[in-house]
Amino acid sequence: MKYLNTLLITTTAIAFAPASHAVTLPYNNDFSGGAGDFSPNGTGSWSVISSGGFEPSGTPVQNVYQSVLDDGSGGNTTGLAGSLVTVPELGGGTNQDFQFSSSFHIEDRGGSGASRNYEFGILALADASAQDGYLLSFDAFGPTNGNAKIYSISSGISTLESTSTGTLGVQQGDGDVYNFVVSGSYDGSGDLTLDLSVEFLDAGVSQGSILTSLNDISGPEAGTYFGLGSLATDAKGTVQSSEVSLVAIPEVSASGLLMGVGILICCIARRRR
Repeated sequence: MKYLNTLLITTTAIAFAPASHAVTLPYNNDFSGGAGDFSPNGTGSWSVISSGGFEPSGTPVQNVYQSVLDDGSGGNTTGLAGSLVTVPELGGGTNQDFQFSSSFHIEDRGGSGASRNYEFGILALADASAQDGYLLSFDAFGPTNGNAKIYSISSGISTLESTSTGTLGVQQGDGDVYNFVVSGSYDGSGDLTLDLSVEFLDAGVSQGSILTSLNDISGPEAGTYFGLGSLATDAKGTVQSSEVSLVAIPEVSASGLLMGVGILICCIARRRR
């Protein structure tokens, strides 16, 4: 089901520049050594801070990657903030399945006006200018508070393709963490299935999760460019990430599948003897 919500994303509003840092898979970063692999883009600012409100299990995280999305003076703004890494092993017609995960903490959120909205999540882009790809997000402030969403972005225009409501609520206490897992799977002909899972933890204890999916589409590719993103419309927000992980998921080859079936048949035959 395609939703009617659209947002015009222009290069003048975002001014995304190419991500210059290529990484290899599997990729993990807890930001203890900085965020040098990432290229911040768009509205607002990104920085590694040594301390903050991020306490997933009662102990403050020493280094977090923080996005501050506002007008530069603490006021509301409209735009997309992204920070990307280049992943040559994905995208570009490779049709390689992948999984991207990250842990987020909401430090601040707010806005005004009927169209106010602030959300954050994961970017999977076919180009670094944010003209084509996907934003998979959690709605942290606005009329659809607490929803998980998947936007497709084509020629700078994003369309809300999938949304799911849940009972997680929106919390920004020191121990409140949102764990994101994005799984992407190609069907062999270029069509992509995207799954977004958002789990809410309070002081390390799971309070539930919310799921949304986008299946069998012929839209843009998911990436060579992956990263973190936040989106505001007449709003502002500050979100922190404590870690990111990106892995390729190997496909099961036909020969491997047949070998596995053969081994299973042999095992069954032996048990029947």
